Amino acid sequence: MSRPEEAVVIDLPGGDQLVLYAFAAHAADRGTIVRRQPDRRRRWTAKPPGTDGPDAYVSLDHDATGVFADTWQGLRVRLDPDTGAILASTFVK
Repeated sequence: MSRPEEAVVIDLPGGDQLVLYAFAAHAADRGTIVRRQPDRRRRWTAKPPGTDGPDAYVSLDHDATGVFADTWQGLRVRLDPDTGAILASTFVK
């Protein structure tokens, strides 16, 4: 079940979830992506890449090829589903 501060929740095989936190979330979570276990404990938290000025993730997708997210500043990133690390990024704005 998602909460108001959770903009996107994607169910993964095995029971984990990917969660994109909305701008309404607590400041520490705002615009981040979390992979959490069925008991809601976090496996990892992905913060937006260090770019010029503040940024936030604004979209989240998952398919057979990986986890993808877009940032407010126009980056499309591919995240490692096991660690949340950025594997690749492209400017798309």
